[in-house]
Amino acid sequence: MVELVEAKKELILKIEIENENLQNLKSIYQRNRSYLKSRLMSLPKYYEKQREDIHKTRARSFLKWKEEIDYIALQLQRQLHDMESEDIIGLKKQEEFFKEKLADIDILLKENKDLKVSNKIDKLVGFKPTSENFTNLPALQEYSRPKFHEKTFEDFKMKDYFGEISGRRLLEYPAYRVQNVEEVKINKKILLKHPSVLYKTNLKSMSIEGGFESLNSIVHFTYNRIWVGERTCLVLVDFNGVLIDRVDTASFGNCLALSSKGYLLFNNTKENTIDEILCDRSFSTIISAGAWVPQGFACTSAGELFVCLYKKDDSKVAKYTETGELISEYQYDKENRLLFTAPDCIAVNVNNDICTTDLGISAVVIIKSCGELRFTYDGKSLSKLKREFLPTSIATDRYGHILIADSNNSYIHVISSEGEFLQLMSLKNSIECPFSVCVADEKFLVIGEKRSGIMYVTKYLKKHL
Repeated sequence: MVELVEAKKELILKIEIENENLQNLKSIYQRNRSYLKSRLMSLPKYYEKQREDIHKTRARSFLKWKEEIDYIALQLQRQLHDMESEDIIGLKKQEEFFKEKLADIDILLKENKDLKVSNKIDKLVGFKPTSENFTNLPALQEYSRPKFHEKTFEDFKMKDYFGEISGRRLLEYPAYRVQNVEEVKINKKILLKHPSVLYKTNLKSMSIEGGFESLNSIVHFTYNRIWVGERTCLVLVDFNGVLIDRVDTASFGNCLALSSKGYLLFNNTKENTIDEILCDRSFSTIISAGAWVPQGFACTSAGELFVCLYKKDDSKVAKYTETGELISEYQYDKENRLLFTAPDCIAVNVNNDICTTDLGISAVVIIKSCGELRFTYDGKSLSKLKREFLPTSIATDRYGHILIADSNNSYIHVISSEGEFLQLMSLKNSIECPFSVCVADEKFLVIGEKRSGIMYVTKYLKKHL
């Protein structure tokens, strides 16, 4: 009997690990599907805008070259129609794939949930993990969007001077494998002291309307794509800095995050809200903080949202559902002492601890999910620091590392989930001011400099376990 109980415990643990793998895969598949849905929804509007541009040019030139212009415009309209049809077919096919896989994952999660509470030992013994079937993600393919370029004409070369549709490039993002959950010992030996720079891009050189003033926040989206927060707009770029998408906002604070469904969230410090950008590019308010100003926030794969809030001389961290329902607040410890003075950025690590940068005390505060203080890190014992430790951004990875951008000293501090200092990380060619950090695909550390607008994509691990 004892052996059966132990065997059941081992099988239940195996199921729990499998469910964690499936939940992680579900989040990734949802993120990719939401991106494809967003592109599908924006395609008709984009192509309609190109058609409108063609029509306006045609109208301006109509009196002089009516017959010839009609012919050219018709050919271009047909060309756009064929491209649009091809784009929609390709994106729908890929979106349908992720939709089907998500349905399969939901079925498996339900079956595993029922199996966990089942008393049928034969079914438990016969359990076989299936997440391996979903770990290989296909390559995503989409054409870059064609754009109508208006031209003026002064001679008889009508088509040359009226305009043309720019050629499209097939943008393919390589397939990759998602690593499953596994036990990994925290080991400073897997960290590179000087991360190697794989890509370096100056986002200020991007050709976008209104220019690009400063890099305020970054978050990894999917494949090799990064959402970047600027003063009045949010841009999606790849590792090479190629502009893929743009969303204009009336007000953006200093933080971006992705919901468990793959939607982009940003803080609106004018309205004291956290807003969600839907597939049709409309905004939906998730959290209205009232008199509290939302600063940094982080989402978990379980659908929890942790937000740093402040007003005047008061501050706290609040935990919400992704629909905006308040779950709990963290402000005082058991002795009624303040946990934070000025929480600014936040992340959740592998232990489900809440990791917060506190600018009021120039430190990082780590608390347990129950609200108990775990430890505080201020970097004061490090002789290499020439100036006061200034933590402006924080990220975590699956290996238990907590990575902290120190803008005053041009270092990335790396500590373990237990508070052990592991190392100071710097680039070989130095970073002027590491303002934002995020981990991409558990392989890359992305570092953003606010003032210069430079984004580094680096390899920071000696190997990927």
